[in-house]
Amino acid sequence: MILADQIDAVSKRKKQKDAVKHLEQAHSSVPYPSLGNLLPFLIVRGTLACIKAIPEAIKTAHDLKAQEAARLLAEKDAIENEKKEIAEEKVRREKSKKERFEKEKQRKAKEMERRAAQLKEIQELQARRKEEEEDDYDELEEDLYGDVTKKRKNDGPRPWTEEDMLTLTKLLAKFPGGTSNRWDRKMIPSSR
Repeated sequence: MILADQIDAVSKRKKQKDAVKHLEQAHSSVPYPSLGNLLPFLIVRGTLACIKAIPEAIKTAHDLKAQEAARLLAEKDAIENEKKEIAEEKVRREKSKKERFEKEKQRKAKEMERRAAQLKEIQELQARRKEEEEDDYDELEEDLYGDVTKKRKNDGPRPWTEEDMLTLTKLLAKFPGGTSNRWDRKMIPSSR
């Protein structure tokens, strides 16, 4: 590069700096508008913005109201569903409780019937056994004494005789200790 080119480049830079300084001075010398100067423009601009925003605000309010109504409806449905589930659960519990109670009642009724049948069988067996024992007593009485004991039963208490003692001894030998109704069997023939 030649000296002349360098001088041209330096002068261009100087002119540019001067131009920038001049623009800055011009810019700083221009007075800025005050709020009073801008107020008519701001009023018009604000009015237009309000007019433009009113439909949007109405739409937003409608949307918010619809969302709130939907939320309340969803909450109400959720509460109703929860109540319904609780009621159904309660009904299910009561039903299962009734079923258990009925099963228990039926089981107890069957148990009572079974026990009643067993008791009836036992009573029938005891009655048969008693009848058999009475028949055995009657046969024994007839074998030993015949009709004499029947007459003595009607006479009432009397003193022990030699014959009564002999009969008692025979009966003691015939019905040893451990025999059921031992003394009853011994006293029937002797009418004591």
